[in-house]
Amino acid sequence: MGENLDIGLTEYVVTRYYRAPEIMLTSHKYTKKIDIWSVGCTLAELITKKHLFPGEDYLNQIKLIIQLLGTPVDDDLYFIGNGNAKDYVKSFKIPKIVNININISLLRSYSNTKTPRL
Repeated sequence: MGENLDIGLTEYVVTRYYRAPEIMLTSHKYTKKIDIWSVGCTLAELITKKHLFPGEDYLNQIKLIIQLLGTPVDDDLYFIGNGNAKDYVKSFKIPKIVNININISLLRSYSNTKTPRL
């Protein structure tokens, strides 16, 4: 698991809310990055008690991801072999967020829970 595999993979391997953009944008390479994306989405959901990217379909899912993270630069789109998919991603033109700082007090306000004591 998590290694580069050369077997045929489908975009329907996980619930849409946790799918990495690479899976939805026709990449057939499955790496550890795919698993990390899903874990990150799950962690955000546990903290905020809301889905991070509750897409209605895979196009809406990509749109929600880009609205939060910004449109990827061309160098980040190397894995997309389908020209139409690449054009769709580029069409958003949303500035990329350079730094995302996680503020614990902000996360607490979203989750409305107290941090458990260790």
